[in-house]
Amino acid sequence: MTTNTPTDTNSIDGNPRDKVRESRLRRLAARQGLVLRRSRRRDGRSPAFGTYQLVDAQSDLIAAGDGHGPYEGFGLSLDDIQRALKE
Repeated sequence: MTTNTPTDTNSIDGNPRDKVRESRLRRLAARQGLVLRRSRRRDGRSPAFGTYQLVDAQSDLIAAGDGHGPYEGFGLSLDDIQRALKE
């Protein structure tokens, strides 16, 4: 199970390697007609903090992410996003 804490290696915390990976996944998502969105939550205690979702670029509907509950449509790590884009 993936944890989504501020110290999680999948969260963007200034690590250049994660930023490069996020950019690469954004381009991959765009080629598939999707948009990679990152939660704007800044409270490290929020379950959605540092998590992502994939949204259909045309319909603006969530293609991958927790559609309910505490994640507010987010809740995916970069690993989860990468797996979703490879399916």
